[in-house]
Amino acid sequence: MPGPLSLRLRALAEMLRPGGVVADIGADHGQLICHLVGSGIAERGYACDIAEGPLAACARTVTSLGLGGKIELRLTDGLHGLPLGEIDGIIIAGMGGETIAEIIEAALANCQLSLVNCQLLLQPMTKVERLRAALYRMGCRIEVERSFRDGKRRYTIIQAAYIGQPVDTNEITQRGE
Repeated sequence: MPGPLSLRLRALAEMLRPGGVVADIGADHGQLICHLVGSGIAERGYACDIAEGPLAACARTVTSLGLGGKIELRLTDGLHGLPLGEIDGIIIAGMGGETIAEIIEAALANCQLSLVNCQLLLQPMTKVERLRAALYRMGCRIEVERSFRDGKRRYTIIQAAYIGQPVDTNEITQRGE
C-alpha cells in the first residue's frame, strides 16, 4: 500500500460498496484507487485524470504496488470514454462542486441508463450547496451526506444515486432533510 490514507480518502474508501469496478476521477497520485483495489474493496478500477503529470504519478504508484493488471489508467476529461455500464462505483473527489456537477451532467447527457445502478461518491472542496442542487435537478437522489473536520478543513462527502427524474427540493425542505 502507498502509505496511510488521509482522513478524507479513508472516509471515501469506507463509504464505497465492496466488490465490483470503481472509477476514480481525478485520481491524482493514485493512493485511493490503489488502496481500494489493493485491499480488495474493489475488484478492479480505472484511474482517470485530465492531466498527464498526475496520471504519470498515479502510474508510478500503480506499478510500484504491482496493480497494473487490475487498475487501468485513462487520460480523460471526466467520465468520457469509460465503459460506464461496467462500473459499479464512481468517485469524484477533491474538485469544486460545480466541476463535479459538470462531469456528471456530461455523462448523463451521453448514457443515462449506465448510471442507474452506479454508486456516486462525491467530495467537493467548494460549493457543496450548488452540487447538491445540481444533483437534484439532474435526477439524482442523495442517499448519505457526511461532513467531518480534518484539522482546520471541513469536508463533505455525498453518496448519491441516479434515479432518472428530478427531485423536488421543496418536498425535501418540507420533510426537514
